[in-house]
Order: sequence, then C-alpha cells, then structure tokens
Amino acid sequence: KVKKPEVVCKSLKADPQQAFVPAEVKFTANAEASNGAEITRYDFYPGDGTGVIESDVNTATHNYETAGNYTAVVLVRSTVGTRTSEKCKVPVKIQHKVVPSFECKDLEASVKEGFAPLEVDCNCGS
Repeated sequence: KVKKPEVVCKSLKADPQQAFVPAEVKFTANAEASNGAEITRYDFYPGDGTGVIESDVNTATHNYETAGNYTAVVLVRSTVGTRTSEKCKVPVKIQHKVVPSFECKDLEASVKEGFAPLEVDCNCGS
C-alpha cells in the first residue's frame, strides 16, 4: 500500500505567551512532512489584525503594540497543500503595565509659590 504524502501541524508555541505592551513575541511552529511531502513556507498570523508573517523557517517574531487577548495561528504550506490544526493555535495575552498608586493625605511642598523655574521637593507627610 502506497502512503500518500502529508504534512501535519503539531503545535505552535509563543514566547512569551503573556507580556506587557510593547511586547516582542517569538512564535515556533512544530510541523512534520512525510512520504515525499515538503514544507515550503509557514504563514504566521499574530491575531492582532496586522496580517501574515511569511517565513521560510518555522519561527517568526512579532511586536504587539496594543494590549489585548489574541489567538495566533500558523498555516503550514507544503507541496501537498496548506495545513493547520487546533494544536497550531496559541493564546497570547498582552497587557498594560499597571503603575501602583497610593493615597497621600498630607502632601507638603518645600516651596509654595515663586517664579519659574522652581525647584520643589514634595513629601507625603505621615
């Protein structure tokens, strides 16, 4: 029995999978060709609407500029067609950095009035 050529997309990984804006994420696809099939290209879709990243190798890097929850996908192009699978999708979470804040009830300034430029030291008091 002759086996037909095939390509299987086994997984897609994102590194890091969670990050803060702006974030550079590296994608790595794991695909396998057998029985005479050859992988010709990887099409990475970061999921943020920026379009496809075409690559001759199984990795690609993307810069996320906007916070959000995205689903990145890779399509594996080959001599026998285009393949993907649920395993070739990965969630990517890009967040804004949260700056901690605190309440200051008794703000004190070393100078309260004057002409610019002023040097002012501030103290939160107790």
